[in-house]
Amino acid sequence: MISTYASKTLPNTANSANSRISNQIDNHCIKRALHFLRIPFIVIILITLFECSIGNLPFWSSVTGSTDSISAHNDIGSGIRRLDSGGILITDPSEAYLEVTSDGSSPYIRLEPAIIKKKSKNNNLISNINVLVEANKYLSKPQSTNTASLNPSLLKLPKQAVGKSCIVRVWLQHPIGSILNIEDSRANVRVPFRWSWGRVLILAIFAFFVTLWNPWSKLWKIKLNTHSLIQRCCFAASLLPFIAVGLITIFWNLRNATPMHFYTNGNYAYDFDQYAHTADALLKGQVHLNLPVPNELEHLQNPYDPTARNNLLNHSVQHMYWDYAYYKGHWYSYFGVLPAILLFLPYRIISRLWTPEGSMLPTTVATIIFLIGFLIAGSLLVIRIIEQTSKKVSLGTTSIVLALFFITSNTVYLWFRTSFYSVPMAASLFFTSLGLWCYLGFNKTHSLLNIVLGSFFIALNLGCRPTFSIAVLFALPAIYSHIEKDLPNILRNWKKVSSWHKPFKYFAAWILPCVITAIPFGIYNLLRFGSPLNFGNEYQITITDMTTMRLPSQNILPSIFSYIALPLRFIPTFPWIGIQPIAFDRWQYAEPMIGGMFTLSPLALVGIICVFIMKKRCRTHIAWRTSVIAIIVGLVLIVFDSLKAGIGWRYIADFAWSFAIAAAIGISLLLEYASTLQSENSLHKKTIAYTIRLLVAVLLFASIAIAVLSWFVTGREDSTLRFNPNLWFAFRSWMTLF
Repeated sequence: MISTYASKTLPNTANSANSRISNQIDNHCIKRALHFLRIPFIVIILITLFECSIGNLPFWSSVTGSTDSISAHNDIGSGIRRLDSGGILITDPSEAYLEVTSDGSSPYIRLEPAIIKKKSKNNNLISNINVLVEANKYLSKPQSTNTASLNPSLLKLPKQAVGKSCIVRVWLQHPIGSILNIEDSRANVRVPFRWSWGRVLILAIFAFFVTLWNPWSKLWKIKLNTHSLIQRCCFAASLLPFIAVGLITIFWNLRNATPMHFYTNGNYAYDFDQYAHTADALLKGQVHLNLPVPNELEHLQNPYDPTARNNLLNHSVQHMYWDYAYYKGHWYSYFGVLPAILLFLPYRIISRLWTPEGSMLPTTVATIIFLIGFLIAGSLLVIRIIEQTSKKVSLGTTSIVLALFFITSNTVYLWFRTSFYSVPMAASLFFTSLGLWCYLGFNKTHSLLNIVLGSFFIALNLGCRPTFSIAVLFALPAIYSHIEKDLPNILRNWKKVSSWHKPFKYFAAWILPCVITAIPFGIYNLLRFGSPLNFGNEYQITITDMTTMRLPSQNILPSIFSYIALPLRFIPTFPWIGIQPIAFDRWQYAEPMIGGMFTLSPLALVGIICVFIMKKRCRTHIAWRTSVIAIIVGLVLIVFDSLKAGIGWRYIADFAWSFAIAAAIGISLLLEYASTLQSENSLHKKTIAYTIRLLVAVLLFASIAIAVLSWFVTGREDSTLRFNPNLWFAFRSWMTLF
């Protein structure tokens, strides 16, 4: 009886125990999941509340809008005239206004787009409208809207007139002869409730990075482990959004892009498919481009003289190609040939499968491909630099340094302006980062193949942006670390050939790949311009005579200062930063910029200072020597660009990558010093550690904000307002809720 009872109860007891264990495991998993998801839930709730309340302030403040209109059309001033074809013509700016009655039920005015009654021959219809709103003798601040955008911005009444019945005049701030895309203005507007996924995405991204980089984030406790599969997957996942955007841009351009050729009688020919023309020339076995050369240009005594060329343009001479190199009766591209060989030429051949003569590869596609390559190779390079700078670096430090590197390198601008000017820079950033990654891997693998490959990749810059070839100097720290111990013996026995065997082997691995790689590019230059070292830059048809141009000596220091520390110019309206004018005593080429390298990325300056202050904290001598080489190379490139290229926003990418390397080392040392302080049992030191992290995060967020707002700066030919007004006005509405 007892044995039978025991045999029946034991299984029940075991099942009960297993059930309790299973329930405990389930409860533990649920608690962990809830603990992990609590912050995302809170963020989602806060973003939802923000979007429904503050994000829709125009809706809540105009919910009582009557939408009443006294008449179908506004009364208009004597300075404007309605066109039969649609739109409004400005005939007298001093009397150019629309008049509408407001009953005080809404603080907003809306401009309605013109009703096009028949196809107009005039293509100069202006949709970006600048106005002043007058009500009850009070005048608003200058405002702007775009009547053709999907989500046009509303115009606000002066504060003193809100809630009061009044006659409203919308003064149109445009010169005489302007044709505006306006039908009428409407008062008493009731703004619809809008859920903006774009604004929600921005808030979510901001919340994500605050979670990652706040001083108490768990990322500071997780150490970088390049062998960890989980960390590798997270690294790949962090790159995927950028790669996805790049791929979408590539596919869109392949389907929709058109040849970038613009010809206007009496003006230069603007043809932005230089790389495609170079590829076509190579396919035909020639080095000059298949573009017509006007006889008048050939007979000029000095074809590089702008005055003489302008005289030809005044006589309607055509096929004067802007920013092409002209030499001995032929047109050439002075941009490096390698992108044409790697991308444009293969695409022309492959596209013959679906197009009889093949297609031109859009330059945007080439730029994005190289930028994606730089994103991957540059990230691997920074991680390798971090590993050699500090021991057991945290993921918090790694993520911040990665962001700092790409922002400082001016890649945000290159992602924005993907024209053919950006192709050689993006390509050189990619090949240079690959080469430096190989150089720095020499200390890890001790294989000369790293030096050989590094020199090969960097020498490819001769076919892209030749100035980047100076990056071969980054091999010196790696090589020196391997022969440092042998130097005393080499110097003592310098007469013996055997003592020079090891240095010569390293020297050959370093220099020979550069020489071999340079040979085909030298031959290409020789066939074009008669010298292997002549890249044709001085033969370009541009704003001045490049064959005689010399930078005035008094402009050298101001040019260098502008590149390094040109201050930001703050303005009272969106995007709150504007183009900073640059004045020189004597003329030189200067494109509009918003600021210098360290004003765009102030954290980089902090990093470079930390390199010298925290030299002794470097894990290896290679890291310190690499930072010194980086600063020297960066300074040399700044001076070179100032002397040869003038001033240009895009030219910051020529040297900023080098300073970004030094800054990455310095910020790594600073943040790991903060981690050391935090680990100590002292409130004072912990406070210092958290303060350092907070200041670094604030400076990085400031750089990100400047980089994002720089896309919306006006006053440039490539401004977002000009090419994508929908995005410009939508983003402005998100940023100007108050």
